[in-house]
Amino acid sequence: MQAADMPAWLVEEIRKVGTQITAKKKVEPASPRKKIKEGGRNNHLTSLAGSLRRKGISEEGILAALKAENESRLDPPLDEEAVIQIAKSVARYEPAAEEDEYKLTDVWGAQGQTGITEDWIRKKETSKANGDRAVAYWKKQVNAGYGKVLRAFDCSGLGMYFLQNLSGICSSDMNANGLKGKCKKIAKNELKAGDFVFKVNSEGRATHVGYVVDDVPNVIEARGRDYGVVKGKLDSRWNAFGRPPFWNEGYVFTRVLKYGRRGEDVCELKKLLQSNGYGLNLHTTNKNYLSSTRSVVKAYQKANGLTVDGKAGKDTITKLGGTYNA
Repeated sequence: MQAADMPAWLVEEIRKVGTQITAKKKVEPASPRKKIKEGGRNNHLTSLAGSLRRKGISEEGILAALKAENESRLDPPLDEEAVIQIAKSVARYEPAAEEDEYKLTDVWGAQGQTGITEDWIRKKETSKANGDRAVAYWKKQVNAGYGKVLRAFDCSGLGMYFLQNLSGICSSDMNANGLKGKCKKIAKNELKAGDFVFKVNSEGRATHVGYVVDDVPNVIEARGRDYGVVKGKLDSRWNAFGRPPFWNEGYVFTRVLKYGRRGEDVCELKKLLQSNGYGLNLHTTNKNYLSSTRSVVKAYQKANGLTVDGKAGKDTITKLGGTYNA
């Protein structure tokens, strides 16, 4: 069995089903990422855009990632037009040639590493026996001519490589159970491209995760040390199914919005309010949650029997018809 191709859903297929990257929930990482100051902002976003384009990310996907990075790391953020121009400029280049694409293998705790060696695999693995199995599979791929184009993943690392390494949607790592906790529970017959599938034990804990890539549905997974990363039809091993908040046909709010907050989600809140007939004078391109927005939120809350505090959390956003997943 040969290593699977780099999963298309990681870089483009999710975009083709009408979805979009959404803002990530603000977390407090152990070591906060350094802010990018004036003088390095353009180069930083251009470098990020280039790395995404080489993986085949579309202009739309690049722009979504750059907007998130611009808001979270650049100090001060670039003007939106400058971010749009960077995405547009970089998207003119062709993605990496097919021969430069990577093949995939399965190693415990791996998240897209290259330059794989036997010593590295054994240091990563949990026991000598498991190391022997992972090394044996790796050697098969090397003998098949893939030695220089192998990336190593475990099951959650396959998803986190996109969510953390490529797009920066998530600022910290998650295992299979962590990814399950982020998902909205759905039924098996609701699965579509972009959904996650899980193997859950008797205690309700997810021990394995796979990624739906089409409507068959086929699933890509880092199946194990003896198999590597493979693609196959959904089977009976999967007993839990989830829809992640990272892409959605509509906007997904991931934090409570209140006076003083700033971001794209504030603009989306204003649009929701206006679609419900409130705050028609609010500027939906202004990312600041000002007193005018707070007053409109209070008016909506009072009219709809909600707690009148001027904060747009789960109850207010869902009542407005939005999606909230913190």
